[in-house]
Amino acid sequence: MKLEDIQPTMVAILNGITEFKAANVLVLADDGNYPKSAGREAVLTGTDTAHGKGLVVIVFAIQPGGIDDVVQQNGFSEGWIVVHVAIEEEVRLNRGTNGTGIVAEKALRLIRSAVAGKPKTSNPRQTGFLPMNPPFVSFGTANGARSFIANFQIREY
Repeated sequence: MKLEDIQPTMVAILNGITEFKAANVLVLADDGNYPKSAGREAVLTGTDTAHGKGLVVIVFAIQPGGIDDVVQQNGFSEGWIVVHVAIEEEVRLNRGTNGTGIVAEKALRLIRSAVAGKPKTSNPRQTGFLPMNPPFVSFGTANGARSFIANFQIREY
């Protein structure tokens, strides 16, 4: 996948999750301003009127993940690109009557299920998104907010 297509493709996959659509979960592409990403604070504080309250998903900018020195394509080695997806839940708000009702752990499960192996391709050198090791990291709960990072990789092509 082309570098410039990775983050928007991930956002599109996550926006397609049925449960996220039903709960109007805000899925953001990190614009380089995290944690001040547009809309994030409003969702986590309950002041956003357009999205479900208390849960936000953020697709961070791509990161390098290593080079496959064996394969040469157009003079470049194919490389792995890492994509981190943050799940942030303001527990009190999200699990309240006006929240999304999707707890952080469920969001993590839905994301991992929706993303693995997508997009499909017929070229064996091209992969969909694959889970990394570790597949996710938990940052626990601090000041009422639970946070997870789901880790994926995809081959640049």
